[in-house]
Amino acid sequence: MLEISAKRLVEASENGHRPNSLLAEQIAYTLGLHMSDRYAVPGSQKSERLPALDKAIYQRIVEFVRVDPGAPVTLAEMAKVAGMSPSCFIKTFKQSAGVTPHRFVIEQRILAARQLLAKSDLPLAEIALAVGFSSQSHFGVAFRTVTGETPARYRQLQWGR
Repeated sequence: MLEISAKRLVEASENGHRPNSLLAEQIAYTLGLHMSDRYAVPGSQKSERLPALDKAIYQRIVEFVRVDPGAPVTLAEMAKVAGMSPSCFIKTFKQSAGVTPHRFVIEQRILAARQLLAKSDLPLAEIALAVGFSSQSHFGVAFRTVTGETPARYRQLQWGR
């Protein structure tokens, strides 16, 4: 997970995008967890049993992110909604949902964008900002990564053009 997150951070900066705080937080916590697991003195840590992310907690997180997809979301806020520490939340969420918290937020934003693309004629740049992307370019890259299509092509298909 650390390597994937670091690659995303590098890709974002190479593409001229400013990484969001959720990704940066996730990398920092993941690095801390990795260092702790890798370099701790044997027997110095209690084994932390991860709680399961039950459906009610997961639903609260979904609602938290969907209420305003354009709002900045931090790892600390998501962890608070789940009632967990950020480090425990990262592990538990990834284990339960199959994706990192950052990827989950991106996917939820793309879902909101798909709805806007299908139901409105707003310019792509406005949709990008409305769902939390820093630029139309960043939005386009994320949209294509998640859906396999560009936002413009998705809109054409939805409108039957």
